[in-house]
Amino acid sequence: MLLKLENIESEFNTDYIENYKLVKFDNFNVQVLKLFSQTEENQILQKVDLNNCSICARLDGKGESYKRVLNDKYFIINHLQSVFKNYVLAVDKTHFRKKDIEKVKNILSIAQIYKGSVVLSDGISFPDEVKRHFTLQILNKDYFPFINDIDSGVCLSSVFADENIEISLLKKQIRSAFVIKSKNYQWIFNVYLELEKLLGRSYSLSKYPYINYCSYCNNDEYVLVIFPRVVQKPVQYYDSSPGKIKIFPGALELMGMFIVNDSLYFNNLTEESVKSIYEQISYSFSSLTDIFKPLLPKLTEAFYLE
Repeated sequence: MLLKLENIESEFNTDYIENYKLVKFDNFNVQVLKLFSQTEENQILQKVDLNNCSICARLDGKGESYKRVLNDKYFIINHLQSVFKNYVLAVDKTHFRKKDIEKVKNILSIAQIYKGSVVLSDGISFPDEVKRHFTLQILNKDYFPFINDIDSGVCLSSVFADENIEISLLKKQIRSAFVIKSKNYQWIFNVYLELEKLLGRSYSLSKYPYINYCSYCNNDEYVLVIFPRVVQKPVQYYDSSPGKIKIFPGALELMGMFIVNDSLYFNNLTEESVKSIYEQISYSFSSLTDIFKPLLPKLTEAFYLE
């Protein structure tokens, strides 16, 4: 299935898609894909239960040929059973449970390896009882027209820029985000650490903000999009009425794509409900503007160059 969106061609696997629609807003569109009813959700976006590791289960069933080594930390799985063509997962070789901020560097460095693609992450810590590999989705940029808006700057409001780094806020998009661009990913990482602190990190209380990420490269420039979250699940997730939408939104949804395997959820994803979901889980532009203000004096001191 070849879908043309605003002069962008996104190629999907027709074997898995039953229906498709655009939810249109003034400044951007949200793609909604409905899987065939016989398609299992875990073939598309694998959910891990609390007692078992899905990655280990897959490797046990398919053997070492199912993966290939990327570097000393990650291996690659080519995810063939997906709505996306050329869908790749980068998987940490070991389980992890605690917060590991260094993984933000991994997100950036893997984006540099997969130029032309975007790297998506739903967070870098899990509850202690969860046995899981850190997993990154790697998808072609063309699936996300939103990236063109970032690159052109039409959806951005700059809050700081010099010859080394540019920091902007996503504006007029219902949900907001920090967008950081630089040719040095260490500088981006240093800014991220300060933003995480301003969003409520507390090492003493083992408290960390919930954040979704996406990263990609334009030539020699790194781009990191940081979606801070107010809550993890919208009220529609808990709704028992016909208006329910049992979706746990993550980086994919915040980038403008919802994938569902239930006709009810597909029909319920309207302009009104998508707007409601975004507004519940995301910070507003004005909130992130206020959160960012204490960082400005440090940036003028060029702390990120240290």
